[in-house]
Amino acid sequence: RLLVAPARVAGARLSVTCSSASFPASAGRCAVRTSTRSPALGTVGSHVRMMCSGGLELRLPTRFELKVNPPPRAFCEMSDDQLMPYVASGVQDACCEQLIREIMRVDRVEWDQARATLDVIEADNKSFCTPFPFELMACAPFLMGIGLSVSAGIGSNFLVFHLQSASWFNDHFVTADAPNDGDVDTMLEVGSWTWGFVSIFFVIDLC
Repeated sequence: RLLVAPARVAGARLSVTCSSASFPASAGRCAVRTSTRSPALGTVGSHVRMMCSGGLELRLPTRFELKVNPPPRAFCEMSDDQLMPYVASGVQDACCEQLIREIMRVDRVEWDQARATLDVIEADNKSFCTPFPFELMACAPFLMGIGLSVSAGIGSNFLVFHLQSASWFNDHFVTADAPNDGDVDTMLEVGSWTWGFVSIFFVIDLC
């Protein structure tokens, strides 16, 4: 059974429909949609309730509510209470918005003027890294790590499978016994000889 309380809006008409086909089966057995129409205001809004099998009641937003009180789509549209969790989490754009609002309070200017002041501050902060761009300096540790990893990966192939490189590395750093003649005729034989001391570095790399 559906019990609908009458609603009155100046010259409005209340319509109620019950449907389960337009909602997923997991949402419940029945859904009640009430829409209020007014000749002067048009469609004022609709209120949707889905009665789930567990007794849960869900309320969906309406176009009228979104028009009257639209949700924020950017950090500049958020209130201070909505913005602070993002600032506390270290979100860069949220921190910039918080700084813009602080400039507005201190300098007593509007948002666009505070944004221009923030651009000046950002340019001054980046000026100390010239002649290199600030983004390149910020990414330098990552680029160096990638370059060293690629170089070590390519160089390790020569130290393992190339006889002359492996012999040089053994003479200067390892000082292990040299292989007998005929034991390192192929690349795989060189790798089997060098594995005795290369395996140590392999374990170190895994750690």
